[in-house]
Amino acid sequence: RSRAAAFRSGRRLPVLCWKDAFGVASICRCSQPLVGVANKRSADDEALLRAIGETNPIGDTLHILDCRPKLNAEVNQVKGKGYEHASNYAATRLTFMNIENIHAMRSSLKAFLAVLKKQAAAGETSMPELE
Repeated sequence: RSRAAAFRSGRRLPVLCWKDAFGVASICRCSQPLVGVANKRSADDEALLRAIGETNPIGDTLHILDCRPKLNAEVNQVKGKGYEHASNYAATRLTFMNIENIHAMRSSLKAFLAVLKKQAAAGETSMPELE
């Protein structure tokens, strides 16, 4: 049983979901930490994220991109969840991406895929013009 997993919502640890062809960049996804209003910490979670950051041979900083608006993350903190406080994680930078919700992302993806499908049907091979 992993103590780092116990510190993440739904016990979802960071998982590698993309790695570039040259091996110098990657993207891991995970759920929010369970910091709550008491700003709880997990040495195991901090060590895991430090180890992930150390896999990059050319960078000194682990970039955590929280897709939510910061306000949403703060509201979740009141509910016992929250976000990584960069001061608790060595060589880490936290950025909120301000995506309102998953529905907006799904709608955007659906529109993009529709454009690609239309282009494929027309036999076009260039990138679509985005509106």
